[in-house]
Amino acid sequence: MIHRISTLISAFGVLAATLLLAGAVREYRAGASALWVGLGVVVLLGAAVALLRDVARGRRGARTRTVPPDPARRDTDGDDPWAPWRTP
Repeated sequence: MIHRISTLISAFGVLAATLLLAGAVREYRAGASALWVGLGVVVLLGAAVALLRDVARGRRGARTRTVPPDPARRDTDGDDPWAPWRTP
């Protein structure tokens, strides 16, 4: 469910970025700086990348989980979180 909400928020972000770009182009035609158009393009591309990432993450589902360290592996750097439960 969280993936759908994140995708929906990203879709609204793309919509807002598109409106920003349309406003920047309109102001550019009225004589404003071209930097606004460049900023609008950058914001739109960032929002589109976020939307594509969220759509891909939603398609994968909740298959990405954190895996605890392998208990059979010996700790070499001294920060083993499983150390209290290991048998020597």
